Amino acid sequence: MNVMARVSGLMTNSPFILNLDCDMFVKNSKVIQHAMCFFLDCKFERDCGFVQFPQLFYRSIKDDPFGSQMKIFLSTLARGMDGLQGAIYCGTGCFHRRKTLYGVPPAADQYNNKDGRNFHNHAKVFHDLKTSSWSLEALSNTFGPSSALAASVQTVMRDTQYIVHSSPSSAIDEALNVASCCYETNTAWGKEVGWMYGSTVEDVMTGFKIHCLGWHSVFCIPEQPAFLGTAPGNGLDSLVQMRRWVTGLLEIFLSKLCPFLGIDRDIMVRQRMVYAYFTLWGFLSVATFFYAILPALCLLSGKSFLPGVRPLNSTS
Repeated sequence: MNVMARVSGLMTNSPFILNLDCDMFVKNSKVIQHAMCFFLDCKFERDCGFVQFPQLFYRSIKDDPFGSQMKIFLSTLARGMDGLQGAIYCGTGCFHRRKTLYGVPPAADQYNNKDGRNFHNHAKVFHDLKTSSWSLEALSNTFGPSSALAASVQTVMRDTQYIVHSSPSSAIDEALNVASCCYETNTAWGKEVGWMYGSTVEDVMTGFKIHCLGWHSVFCIPEQPAFLGTAPGNGLDSLVQMRRWVTGLLEIFLSKLCPFLGIDRDIMVRQRMVYAYFTLWGFLSVATFFYAILPALCLLSGKSFLPGVRPLNSTS
């Protein structure tokens, strides 16, 4: 994803990015209009850093025995998070502001701490670049040695229009350069800007970092599904996917992006609690296991784990 973000920054540098898995397709022709209504019609820029659409499937097993449709998340958790700082980033079916991926805080927060001493850590890269007046040298140290990419990032930081001056052949050569395997060496890609590294669920980690900058997100559920994809076809595939999710979420909890760390992050306390719930999601399996086997044990043993009911003695 970071490679595609850099290449698109050279080709168009559009202010909005759609992230979609290769096994998903657009079902709703008005999905871009739905997303743009939130981006362009919000009262304050901070109110919409990214727009997340539900992850729905068209080839799921009958009755969904493995929970691939994530109905509880869609019907309850995601809707409730809209009352806080918004839903988590689910990795697909999501529209981003490009500036959020570049570590830029909302416009209202960019001038609050001019000396930078109290600027929360997750916006430190932005502040350092701002103090250098967005010099191409400073941008190259953060975003890589490509001068063309640095120029495109500069326009994002300054909220100005990006004009492509290079010829198609040179643009392709530059795109191949920023897409090379060694381009990210000694840069901030994956650590401070772009999609985060360090977890197998980089989407949740990236969304958390965006929320820590002070951005809010929106969970949009149109009447007609926006995107459709394929679900795991059997129980083994579902278990492998769940294990990857649980492992990645626990990696976030044990990293420097743990929801309980960083008191200077610009994120609501209740939003931290939501992220703590998701990152510790794997431990819920222990309680779920005992909850599932307890009724069967009671039936086999003929005993009840509930207190007995005694009739009241009648009095004359």
